[in-house]
Amino acid sequence: MTTKTRHILILCDLQCNSPVIEKVGCNGNKYIYPPIKVGTPTYKNEYKTIHYYTPEHLLQLKQNFHSVSAVTDVFDKLILKRSNSSTPMKIVTAISENIDSTSFIRSSLNKLCQSNMSQILKELKTQVRTINDAKIVLDILFKKAVNEKKFTSLYVDFYKQLQTILLSTREEVGKEMPKILLDNAQHLFISIPEKTEEDQKTEEDLDIMKFEFLGNCRLISELYKSGLVKSALPVLCMNQLVNGGLIALEALAQLMSEIGNINQKEVKPIKDKIVQRVKEESLPKRYCIILENGLKALGFNEKLM
Repeated sequence: MTTKTRHILILCDLQCNSPVIEKVGCNGNKYIYPPIKVGTPTYKNEYKTIHYYTPEHLLQLKQNFHSVSAVTDVFDKLILKRSNSSTPMKIVTAISENIDSTSFIRSSLNKLCQSNMSQILKELKTQVRTINDAKIVLDILFKKAVNEKKFTSLYVDFYKQLQTILLSTREEVGKEMPKILLDNAQHLFISIPEKTEEDQKTEEDLDIMKFEFLGNCRLISELYKSGLVKSALPVLCMNQLVNGGLIALEALAQLMSEIGNINQKEVKPIKDKIVQRVKEESLPKRYCIILENGLKALGFNEKLM
């Protein structure tokens, strides 16, 4: 038996004190806003029933505490979109919105993109009043930089502009930001797992570890190339990574490639350690290749194979 599809549009008349919900054919009436399809189609007899809800009906559902949250969420997004189109953007702060400071900062940074950077800078400029506020911003900012590698340069640029603004408005906080930055960056590579530790981890744990290490290296290289840190920081990180397991070595190779040619006196001990490990350990061919490419980026022509 062929299944027929029955479309039902649910309308709510809000002009009367006691709203009446009526069911009509979806294609038989004109309405201002397109209906929203919600839920899984139901099958009864030879009909497949699909329910559509107008914004007015969603409002009625929202007033009922038994309403499904997913339905009211759709309504909220629709109403927000309509209100945003008619209301000019305003600068909000944690105080004006009466919300937790950390939540406000995280929410602002979650919206950050190149086109709205000036707007987010204005919001956070009013929020970062103390050194502790600056620590919160940097902690959230650089966690996002590690987790979202495609946008690392965006977050580093945001930090640079925020620091410049704070140096002219809250000098003490602005001067303290580089110290907070260095502390955060150095802590990224405190615990480097060795090969034996990697062997004890599950494949999922190794994937997470690799993701974090490569993200950290990308962040360090962007900070260095932006002139926010001196070569001592990436050199320190390389010295930590060179003694680690295979994941650490892969991160080291990436960091060397992205940092490029720096003072060879600073990185010669790292080069010597890499050569020693290749000779004493049976490293997979792939790691020898990427480490050799990394050394070449630093200015060494060492052959590891």
